[in-house]
Amino acid sequence: MNFTLAIAASLLTPAADPPASKELFAKEGWYKEQKGKEGTFIGVLKHSPRAKDAVGFGRYNAYRLELGDKKYREVYVSGNEAVLKPYVGYTVKFTGKAVDMEVEGTKHAEIWPAFVELVPLPPKADPKKDPGK
Repeated sequence: MNFTLAIAASLLTPAADPPASKELFAKEGWYKEQKGKEGTFIGVLKHSPRAKDAVGFGRYNAYRLELGDKKYREVYVSGNEAVLKPYVGYTVKFTGKAVDMEVEGTKHAEIWPAFVELVPLPPKADPKKDPGK
């Protein structure tokens, strides 16, 4: 592999996995005051950057949690977009509150996260131990 390709590959590959768990907004007043029961939400975290030509003052959430079966919830980060960047593309578990709101005629099904945790991938089958796989 030539030097240019090696550098390009290193820029696309994360240096290390993010922390296994992280407290996010559990201690924030806006989180504690939000009514609703805490629950868990597991899925793959996706990032959707705002379009450069976007205008208006509507609510925008840069992250969404893909829950499967074409279902997702937006993830509210209170303007702190960098806090979840290391977790993009990983399967994660959020502990938080489901908050459904409408802003300027648009409905937002959100997660207000208190904590995030990485969900370990299941171990791969060993073909030597189970030749049927």
